[in-house]
Amino acid sequence: MSKAIVNQFAFLLKPIKIISGVHRSAENDQEAALTSKFLPIGKNRVISRMIKIRRCVLFFSPLKDEPRPFVVNMLNNCNLYGILMLHGLIIYFSFVVMPVLRDNKTMRVTTDFSVIPDEYSKHAPVQLQADGMAIKSFPFYVDQLKPGTQYLHWALVDDDAIPVCGFQWIHWAVANVPVDALMFDMNDAQAVEIPEDFSRMMMSMVPEALCGRNSTAGSIIGSDNPQVYLHYVGPKPPDADHYYKLMVWESERPLELNQGFWLNQMYHELNKAQINDPAWLYLVGRK
Repeated sequence: MSKAIVNQFAFLLKPIKIISGVHRSAENDQEAALTSKFLPIGKNRVISRMIKIRRCVLFFSPLKDEPRPFVVNMLNNCNLYGILMLHGLIIYFSFVVMPVLRDNKTMRVTTDFSVIPDEYSKHAPVQLQADGMAIKSFPFYVDQLKPGTQYLHWALVDDDAIPVCGFQWIHWAVANVPVDALMFDMNDAQAVEIPEDFSRMMMSMVPEALCGRNSTAGSIIGSDNPQVYLHYVGPKPPDADHYYKLMVWESERPLELNQGFWLNQMYHELNKAQINDPAWLYLVGRK
């Protein structure tokens, strides 16, 4: 029986190492000893796996250098228990460690620009404005979503407005956008795109999503135009270029909010759900 197994794997015991046009036979007594150690057990798959590992170590060793002693000694001196332990470590790493590492990836938000283009800001053409405000929202991308993410929520705020009016200015607030309703990146199953002008199209495209009020709904502006106060309004810095912070949160369940919510209400719901670390991005709005 042992002789039959040796014959079956004989072609594996004669790998050829090709380096810089020099052919060297890797057949040696060590491989034969490694093989014969397991022949009485009859573990064909174990034998095949160990031979392949041995061949890989030999093939990728540097020219004129022997394979690393630790690896060679492990392969030459290991027993069945060692192989089982090695396979156990591989399985543990593949099914326990790697999923945890994937889950710990931080969600990212990106755009194709660092300065908000004119069509999405105070410099937008008249047909893309309402009450003197730009109302066409810019596109952005969200990737590295955690497995199980079902909803996205986001806000665009201007902290540089604090010296001007005394508080943070809200430009855009959105909640409960189903991930499945967004366009996925064909090359990445964990990346989605929020298209341009999504703010005005959202109610027809994704009826279950919620629009929050921006700062034009407050007492300073007092807008009564829902096309303005319930949607995106572009940057309109009066004094200098401002930095606008786009923040995106992910969740497995929808937030308990109503249409026309205020941003502080979304903060409270995110806190209840223990979702406190958004992905964020700074964008420049020109004066």
